[in-house]
Amino acid sequence: MTDLKVYGALQGNILSMGYKDRVLNFARTCDTLGFTGALLHYNHRTFDPWQLAALLLNKTDSFTPMIAVQPYSAPPFTVAKMIATIAYFYGRRVDLNLISGSSSGELNDIGEPLSHTQRYERLVEYAAVVSGLLRLEDPDEDLLTFDGRYYNYEELHYFSAGMPEHLIPRYYLAGSSAVGKWAAAETGSCLLTNPEPLGRFLDHHAGSVDDAAQFGVRFGIIARDTAEEAWKVARNYFPHDEAGLAKELTYGRGSDSHWRRTISELAVRERYDDVYWLGPTRASRSYSPFLVGCHKDVADYLNGYVEAGVSTLILASPWEEYASNAEVFSMLPKTALA
Repeated sequence: MTDLKVYGALQGNILSMGYKDRVLNFARTCDTLGFTGALLHYNHRTFDPWQLAALLLNKTDSFTPMIAVQPYSAPPFTVAKMIATIAYFYGRRVDLNLISGSSSGELNDIGEPLSHTQRYERLVEYAAVVSGLLRLEDPDEDLLTFDGRYYNYEELHYFSAGMPEHLIPRYYLAGSSAVGKWAAAETGSCLLTNPEPLGRFLDHHAGSVDDAAQFGVRFGIIARDTAEEAWKVARNYFPHDEAGLAKELTYGRGSDSHWRRTISELAVRERYDDVYWLGPTRASRSYSPFLVGCHKDVADYLNGYVEAGVSTLILASPWEEYASNAEVFSMLPKTALA
C-alpha cells in the first residue's frame, strides 16, 4: 500500500474579521478529514507560525503542523529548543518546511547578502545543526561541535535529552533547481515542487530525482460530480485577469526561484490537457497549478503523480474545497492517507 501524506495550507488575510475562528475551523477540518496536517507559512506578513502551531495543537487530536523555517528568522539552536518543547508538553511532532527565501523584496528588507546558491548551502548547515541537537542523547554529557561556513559551535550544551524517534520532525524542502535538489538530498528532506503537467513531469522532473528520494508536489484541486460543474466553480474562484497575467509573466520570469520561473513560463497557456489548469497563476492568485474535473478524472490524474513516486501533497485549494478534495483522495487505488 502506498501512503500519501496530505497537508493543507493555511491561507487568508490575517487582518480579516474572525481570522482566529477560521484558523481553528481550518485545522479541525484537516483533522476530521484525515489529513496529516497543514503547512504554516513564514513571510513578513504572516503571524508567527510557532505560535500558530501551539494554538492548533491545543485544539486538535492528530494534526501535525508543517512549520516553515527561514534561517534568518531564528537560530538553529532556538528552533531545536522549540521543537523539543512542543514534543515535551504536547507529545506531538511538528514537521519543518526548510525555506531559503524567494521574495527579493523581503530579502532586501532584511539586508540578506547571500546568493541563491549560498542560501541553500546555509539551509543545509542549519538542518544539520537542528538534527544534531535533537539527536543528542544526554544533555549533561553530549555536546555539539559544528564547524561550518555559516554556523560554528564548540561543545554546545543543549537543554533536553534525546527525543523519541516518532517525534523527530520530517523535513520538506522546495526546490526544482540543481542546488535545491542537492540541498534536499543533503538534509534528507522530501523534495517539494509545483509540478508540471503530468506528461512533462514524468519526462523532466521525476526522472531527474534519485529513485530513493522522497518527493512531494503542491497544487490545488477543484472537483465535482461532473467536469462541467467543476470548471464552472474553478472559473468563479479565479476569473481571467489580463492585468494579473501581465504581472505574472513579468515578475515570475524575473524570479531567482527555478520553480517560480518554470510555472510562469508554463502560464502562457491556461490548459495543457483536460485536468491541469494554470488559471490561478495567470490571474496572479496562486503560484501552484490546479487539477480540475470530475472526482474520478482528477483522482486518475493525481494517481499518475503517486505512481511516479510522489509521497506528499500540499494543497493550494481554497479551504472550502477540502471536503471535496478528500473525496478525490478516497478514490485513489491502493492509497491511504498517512
